Amino acid sequence: MIRGALNRGSRAVRLAALKTWGKTVSLRYDVRNTACIFASGRGGSTWLAEMIASVPGSILQWEPFHRMSNPTAVRLGFERRPYFTAARPPTPRQMQFIKGLFDGSWINLETATRHQSPPPALGDFLRFRRFVVKFVTANASIDWLTETFGVRSILLVRHPCAVVASQIRQGSWQRFDKSRSVTDALLDDFPALRRAYASANTHEEALALAWLVNMLPPLSSSPSNRKWLTVYYEDLVLDPGGGIRAIFDWLGEETPKPVEELHGRPSAMVKGSIQGIDAWRSQLDADQQRRILRMVADAGVQLYGEASTPMDRERPVAASATLLSPGGVAPPGPAGASLP
Repeated sequence: MIRGALNRGSRAVRLAALKTWGKTVSLRYDVRNTACIFASGRGGSTWLAEMIASVPGSILQWEPFHRMSNPTAVRLGFERRPYFTAARPPTPRQMQFIKGLFDGSWINLETATRHQSPPPALGDFLRFRRFVVKFVTANASIDWLTETFGVRSILLVRHPCAVVASQIRQGSWQRFDKSRSVTDALLDDFPALRRAYASANTHEEALALAWLVNMLPPLSSSPSNRKWLTVYYEDLVLDPGGGIRAIFDWLGEETPKPVEELHGRPSAMVKGSIQGIDAWRSQLDADQQRRILRMVADAGVQLYGEASTPMDRERPVAASATLLSPGGVAPPGPAGASLP
């Protein structure tokens, strides 16, 4: 019945069927089974989320804070880059919405069926086992979201030059305004972001700022608060078998054999196979590379530089990068869990 309603009915009928299913599921679903992917735009999040969601019984929630595909987020007052901490919690209505994302009581056609490739099948609804939620704007809230709801979170990190090069090549960021990357709260808690904002004058510097906004807060978090897995895009390219196994170990299940076959398949958001780790060297000129890497280094991020692979994984962000950690206490410490 749900497949017929979703595939052949009017939009109103399809939406009603999906919402009824979601509310029914939420009554017995444990949100600790939900997998959350946090990354930068063009950082591999769709590819990784689709790989995890390819396991039968998985439903992907695609960018629920995205303003174009989910106007509800706008009506509820979410900022473009939601930033929640214990000192800055969401409103009660926002809290209810976030819970609904993770347990199915809030779901819509745009986030749950349009962007998944291949789209969910009837069996995924009937034998449902897990929601997979992907974010490219809520990275700064990974601490709070993971701690509050107990979801299985994965931070996917990719070289800033590779991310910026992919954004420029894809085209959707041609008119990107740096003011869309930041909020007052983020600038207050992370002075390095305030300095980066002031110095971002070129297009690639504005995009590098967006990378910093996505990555500096989670990479700066205290190890005692770190309850997610850090995955490096480069590791997945160089050692796909080991990387994929580590991800499913983190999710508490065996690696399904078909998933290993998906490593080279493009996501719904990219054409061609997963990109190599050096493509950005030919896509950005020397001055662009220099400006991006200078922005990252000046913000205190030690994880990436001229090398194509991550460098200082033990201390990806210098202790001097922030004067305050979220909440105004100690400076950041070394990284938490990551792939070997």
